Amino acid sequence: MQCTDYPGPARLCRLLLLAVFGAVGAVCVSVAAWSAHAQAVDSVYVDPVYMVRDIRTSETGATGREARTKAVSAAQVQAFDRLLRRLTPKVHHDRLPRLSDQDMRELIVATDVQRERITATAYQGVLALAFDKGRVRRLLRSRNIPFIDWPSPRFLIVPVYLSAGAQWLWELPNPWADAWAVRVGVQGLLQIAVPRREPSERLVISADQALVGDRQRLQTLAQRYDARGIVVAVAEFQIDPGTARPMLKVTLIGYGVAPAGPLTRTFVGELSTDAVSTNTDRTIEELTELAAADMIERLAEAWKERNVQPTGGIATSPTTRDDAATDPPIGSVLATVLATMPLSYVGDYASAVRQLRQVPAVESAVLTRLSIDRAVFRLNLRTNLDQAQRIFSEYGMSLTQQLEGWLLRPNG
Repeated sequence: MQCTDYPGPARLCRLLLLAVFGAVGAVCVSVAAWSAHAQAVDSVYVDPVYMVRDIRTSETGATGREARTKAVSAAQVQAFDRLLRRLTPKVHHDRLPRLSDQDMRELIVATDVQRERITATAYQGVLALAFDKGRVRRLLRSRNIPFIDWPSPRFLIVPVYLSAGAQWLWELPNPWADAWAVRVGVQGLLQIAVPRREPSERLVISADQALVGDRQRLQTLAQRYDARGIVVAVAEFQIDPGTARPMLKVTLIGYGVAPAGPLTRTFVGELSTDAVSTNTDRTIEELTELAAADMIERLAEAWKERNVQPTGGIATSPTTRDDAATDPPIGSVLATVLATMPLSYVGDYASAVRQLRQVPAVESAVLTRLSIDRAVFRLNLRTNLDQAQRIFSEYGMSLTQQLEGWLLRPNG
């Protein structure tokens, strides 16, 4: 580009170009810093997905110290098993590796004591253990076990409770909503949000509209929580006329990027009719707690099955010799593409960088070319291309293959 391409005094043009490319250059540094930071932090930063909390352990020994050593060793095994089950589809759980104590310790990068009690001969504790992300990945790939190790986009749970012919969504009490509310945040691989029951939300959608799947109203509610997936969770409480046992029939129906389902299960209590008549609230609370915990696991399993990473070698698109020097370790990359991002103004570039940071399919991004109207990124992807395209869409971007190459755009 030359200053003669633009009207006006040459001095003014040079100042304009200096301002434009100065701003873009500052953002370019942020992309390079992002890639370098991601690699440097990997060895010390604990990915929340690789942190396993609330491991309860209890042991006895000749001394309290001996009991603690045994308890911590048992907690490591328990935490590692829970982590692998979190990352892998259920169909592969019978193939999960068992490691020696020494190999196990090499995978652990941090141990946090949440709570403990030590006596002269016994130890009780609740521990949190963090595992080395890179080593766990390599272990699973070496055993050819598919896995996924990033959280879902945020799912908004819309809990509709049915009982005795009545429907509750915003009304109180809603024990089904209460059971979900205590699970807000990251649950394994799921990011969960639940409506706060603000008065204005009653105007957005009713229980009837949620039950029939009014997509426009559900989407309006989801936007308040920056959620890209919506799950209408319906729970109906009733007494089985044949056995007199309390039952909770649960159905989850997904919209947006949430697994479509429907996922359905019935939970049965153990109380008789007489007991239910005097302890109904307690029975409902127990069933809703049990059902919410179980359905989170089923929703996570559906998410894993749809997004699990295949194992295999790296796939690449044509790159230049200079680009090859920036390759991350092959163990973390399954595909590499050169993608062009059209630019209308400098802010488009900064926005693209921010969005790329949020897309979990991207292991790293390297800026290879920059001009007034486009930026070209070398994207190192931790999934195959089919998966990557779907994940980009789930996180508000599109990655499509055109005749002239790969095109990267923000959606909307």
